[in-house]
Amino acid sequence: MAKDYEDEDNFDEDVDEDDDFNEKDDKEDKKESKKEVKKEEKKEEVKKEEKSEEKKEAKPKKSKMNYWQIAAICLGILLLVSFYFNLNRAGPAANPTGTLVSKDAATSKALKVINDDLLQPGMSATIVNSSEKSGLYMMTLSINGNKIPAYVSSDGKLFFTNAIDLENVPKASTATTQPANIPKTDKPVVELFVMSYCPYGTQAEKGIMPAIDALGSNVDFKVRFVSYSMHGEKEIKENLLQYCLEKEQSTKYFKYLSCFLDKGDSASCLTTAGIDQTKLDACTKATDALFNVTALMNDQKSWAGGKYPKFMIDGDLNDKYGVQGSPTLIINGVESSAGRDPESYLKAICGAYTTAPDACSTQISTKAYQPAFGYDYATTGAGQATCG
Repeated sequence: MAKDYEDEDNFDEDVDEDDDFNEKDDKEDKKESKKEVKKEEKKEEVKKEEKSEEKKEAKPKKSKMNYWQIAAICLGILLLVSFYFNLNRAGPAANPTGTLVSKDAATSKALKVINDDLLQPGMSATIVNSSEKSGLYMMTLSINGNKIPAYVSSDGKLFFTNAIDLENVPKASTATTQPANIPKTDKPVVELFVMSYCPYGTQAEKGIMPAIDALGSNVDFKVRFVSYSMHGEKEIKENLLQYCLEKEQSTKYFKYLSCFLDKGDSASCLTTAGIDQTKLDACTKATDALFNVTALMNDQKSWAGGKYPKFMIDGDLNDKYGVQGSPTLIINGVESSAGRDPESYLKAICGAYTTAPDACSTQISTKAYQPAFGYDYATTGAGQATCG
């Protein structure tokens, strides 16, 4: 019996050991099972990510047209908001009901804005006359001797310098005007007559310079001066200075002129261009005496029309070509009314070659610069306005 009990005890121990072993196996199995579950979960996550990426790739891209349509709508809204505030920025006190204001009040308000905010320093405007036309107040402005039509709305809120007569609309033309009788030569002679402070003369100079740069030695180009001055003593002195620079320091003249056309600051531009001041002073003194520049300026009895001092350095050429104002473009001895953007000038000059050089194929700007000083582009067409 004792042996049996002993056997039973051994059996129990064996059973306990087996139980312990089985418990360990179960734990190991559970661990392995958990690992397998985690692996499966990771696989599922990877599959989900791959599917998500496939969906992203498969999703069609938004077209540029949709983007621009949205942008156009936003821009339209902004323009409407801007238009509203521009019309009403004067505030309720200025025009509470949108009723009409008097002609004198509207034109006086426009004149103040023109002189305070729109004109270049040193320039001023006055009203020559005013009248009412087609529900607008029309006025003639005198700006440094140049007469310019302008308009103000009858509520005194809108100002503009150009109006189209809808009953007499001019036919549009995209072609550069070029007289058929301009003779063709191997090397065209191009002469641009200006007044140095004429806003339309400076506009023409800014427009033609890129064309002359493109043609280089293939063209004979000269800046000439109209035989009278409309912008005071400063213009007479500037004409004289530029004449001497082009004559005696021609390699530096374009650099000076490009600088001067920006802000009209002659003194700083002489330094920028590296001008020999001693040589310049000697030339201006001799030229003044030769052409009676100062004497004619002081002799009011000799003034053109009794209003403008004569400036006769290029007087013979003015008479030869019948120059009337600034700017006047002469190509091979014949007047051309080419547009004032660089491309139009280039086409006009290239039409005067016997055989056009490769430079005539140069792509240059089609935009005209603003009148007066500065290199901003004109907001409206270049036009054909002149001083004189």
